Amino acid sequence: GAPFRLSASPGAGAEARAGLASASVRRAAPSNAAVAVDLDRAIDEADKLLGRADKLRQIGDLARAELAEQAALEWALAAHALLDAHELALDADHLGEAADAAQKKADLKPNPCFFVVTLVLSLFPDPDHGF
Repeated sequence: GAPFRLSASPGAGAEARAGLASASVRRAAPSNAAVAVDLDRAIDEADKLLGRADKLRQIGDLARAELAEQAALEWALAAHALLDAHELALDADHLGEAADAAQKKADLKPNPCFFVVTLVLSLFPDPDHGF
């Protein structure tokens, strides 16, 4: 998937919510259990912080609500960075497998030099062996 880009501009709460929604959609992607655990933690932390920001806004503490939203945004960005890194690692694995397959295919092809040497040897028999 395409990397998710967020800015650190005002409105971090809305951006964090958008980032979480996008990360949640991509959440099924990791086949690596460690990545899945880290991703779940990042998404859960962002979600908790957004809930805390909502409660802080309800009681009128806007400064702390904005700080909680900024922290949630950082966790959402971390979730996307984990997903991006995992996808890049998978791409690298696939490229490595393709390179290995190409090398094996190349190793199975006959070496043209072998045929030239065999032809030359057959044209010029070795007098020491009675050919």
